Amino acid sequence: MAVKKPSSYWNEHAETLSRDQIHTMQATGLRALLDHVMAGDNMYSRRLKAAGVNPADIRTPEDFSALVPLTSKDDLRDEMHRTGQAMPHLCVPRSEIRLAGPSAGTSGSSTYQAFTAADLDTNIEMIARMQWAGGFRPDDVLFLMTTPFAPWAHIAREAAKKIGINWIIFDDHVAQNITRYANTIRNLRPTVMHCGLSTLRSLTADPNQTSLGDCHHVIISGAELGPEARIDFRNRLGLEVTSISGHGSDFNLFAVECDQHDGDH
Repeated sequence: MAVKKPSSYWNEHAETLSRDQIHTMQATGLRALLDHVMAGDNMYSRRLKAAGVNPADIRTPEDFSALVPLTSKDDLRDEMHRTGQAMPHLCVPRSEIRLAGPSAGTSGSSTYQAFTAADLDTNIEMIARMQWAGGFRPDDVLFLMTTPFAPWAHIAREAAKKIGINWIIFDDHVAQNITRYANTIRNLRPTVMHCGLSTLRSLTADPNQTSLGDCHHVIISGAELGPEARIDFRNRLGLEVTSISGHGSDFNLFAVECDQHDGDH
């Protein structure tokens, strides 16, 4: 696999589009998505048709927000119960699925995510771009702490491999295992990490601590980091910390900061 050379961008063309170009691309993609979903017989198709949604009316992302009804996880659970199907929202034949898994179930019964080969290619590319924006580079050693049973775990590993990270240390992220994580950092010496903010705070709680082993970049998920905390991590521990937006267990990750910390991309 060809590995990109270090630079400021993972995909310079995509990352330097004008705001108008981005909005045009988003609207085109949303129309295509609605056309695809509404062509089948699934939960989304029925809800969209009942709401009178016409894909041709989506000319801007704002049109999508205004015209397309939101679907909550409770809506999905209700449909699962009504139909007796695990994935009533599935928009492709089951034979096309290449990866699937449950959500964490913290807000109710688990729902399920499924990915085709094309979905995996798209999402691995997206997460590679997010990891690159967060400072991950070829030959880094990644300590990936995440929900091990979620599809996100596989996608994050494959994205790191696409960047050129060949050594990936994998673990869960629960509070009672902080000592194990600290030992792993000391003994295996990762250079970059992806974890939750609470995990990072627990690993760096000692006010006299001046580093987190060999680690220089951390991507956090599940919470935003304020500027004062970011400066403290940088000055006290030599860590550049960026945040990723969304929730890995449901794989609705959609944006990440870059090293400018001027908003999500």
